[in-house]
Amino acid sequence: MWYGFITTGEPIPKKWSLPMTWPPTSVNRTPHMSFGEFVKLGDILLEKRARFWDNIYEKYYRQPEPPPLHDNATLKMAF
Repeated sequence: MWYGFITTGEPIPKKWSLPMTWPPTSVNRTPHMSFGEFVKLGDILLEKRARFWDNIYEKYYRQPEPPPLHDNATLKMAF
């Protein structure tokens, strides 16, 4: 499977006769393949953790701002 991905750019090349396809990722979808007793395609890996960090980011992220500009009089008083 790794070789197929490296040589074709597709996780599961079309010429392979597997009973599944591995769709590409997008903003709303991050499919992953789980290899265990059975091979299965999952949708969002660690969905609860990803949602937790997305919520933290949305709640606390602020756009960076440069420090305020001071005139010379203010700077002299500060020293």
